[in-house]
Amino acid sequence: MRESKWGRSAAALAAVTMLMTANAMAALSLAPNSPGLVGTIRSGEPASVADEAAYVNNLLGLGANATATMAGHDYATYSTDYNGTVSMAGASQDTSSLSGSGFDYVLAKYDGPNGGDILWHVGGAAFTLPADSAPLWTNRSRQGYGLSHWTGLNAPAGTIPVPEPTTMIAGALLLLPFGFTTLRSMLRNKV
Repeated sequence: MRESKWGRSAAALAAVTMLMTANAMAALSLAPNSPGLVGTIRSGEPASVADEAAYVNNLLGLGANATATMAGHDYATYSTDYNGTVSMAGASQDTSSLSGSGFDYVLAKYDGPNGGDILWHVGGAAFTLPADSAPLWTNRSRQGYGLSHWTGLNAPAGTIPVPEPTTMIAGALLLLPFGFTTLRSMLRNKV
């Protein structure tokens, strides 16, 4: 009787762990208030890969909850400090889709000089970007500016990226079955 009770508990725990891990590995659906939001850049023009890498490095150098104006661009960061740099090596711009993967950071460019840039830390995960810039920036009709393109950028080799909280939770959940197996073995040996 006791064995089947443990077996059912272990099976239920394994199922919950697999579901939560699958959810943690799903594509990130990014929004202006998503975890991983680094900050914004206005105006973000010109928008070549080299220019955007420079904007991102300026933003990453600010620290958390900071604002600055540099060379006519307004920078603002949010509550997490993603201090670091990016490299143009392996960078890619995409003008035809809202999703991608394999980059440490993704910079979304909204409507040329009218909107601005939004930077997220995605840590290599697959992501889907919002099609417009609302609620951060809207036009006179209160509609967000459309996505012009996005640029994927990576930290230079040898740097340590900041892990996202969901990644740490998923890792901890993966350890639960080992803990229950150890506990089960200890209880068996006592009886």
